[in-house]
Amino acid sequence: MKKTVLFFILVLFASVNANSQSKLGDNAEFYGGIGYQMVFFTNTDVWKIYPIIDADNSSFLTEINPYIGVRINKSVAIELTPSVMFDKTYSKKGFYFTKNGVTNFYAPQNVRLISIPIAARVKYFPFASGRTDADFLSGLYTGAGIGGAWISESYDNWIYKDETLQSNIGYGTYDYNTFRPLAQIFAGYDSFSKIGIGVEVGYRIIPLGVDREEPVISSIAPNFNSVFLNVKARFGF
Repeated sequence: MKKTVLFFILVLFASVNANSQSKLGDNAEFYGGIGYQMVFFTNTDVWKIYPIIDADNSSFLTEINPYIGVRINKSVAIELTPSVMFDKTYSKKGFYFTKNGVTNFYAPQNVRLISIPIAARVKYFPFASGRTDADFLSGLYTGAGIGGAWISESYDNWIYKDETLQSNIGYGTYDYNTFRPLAQIFAGYDSFSKIGIGVEVGYRIIPLGVDREEPVISSIAPNFNSVFLNVKARFGF
């Protein structure tokens, strides 16, 4: 799967480079906007800590997605998207963690997540050529992106012998920060009016280091992969 996504991204970027060298000129359009992105983590361990909505704690995972871009021609656009994802909840179901050769059960309290994914993206509009901007089909696109994500977590963990939570043996506050590469594929619709709306669905890949240095999920889980749904506003310049 990862090799297929990487190949797809390389092909798209090569195509854009070939198009941009000859077609970027007076007809180029610069634009920007902001979106609200709903994130659904696909790894079970990560999902248990960060579901999209946590009814028990009256909290929800939020990602704000500003972006700027240039439409090189009718068929190709390039974007930069620096997002901010955050979540803060009181308590979560715990997990087993091994430290100094001893395995115990850690029950998180006061869980905090801040992540900043940044991606350079290529968008391809397969039906735009020969159509007016008002034509619905001209706004349909697919694409891919690459970049990186800074992830920061903080937990207050109660430590138990096992998941029965009967024998408390300690308590500790743990902070963990990491920067990881990311890739994404997506498809969606953009309105090309000066002030318009759009919607996008995609899959984001963020492999983790699995260093198991701290009892937080980004140090334990193999990835931060997610399906995302983005509803956005667009402003043309």
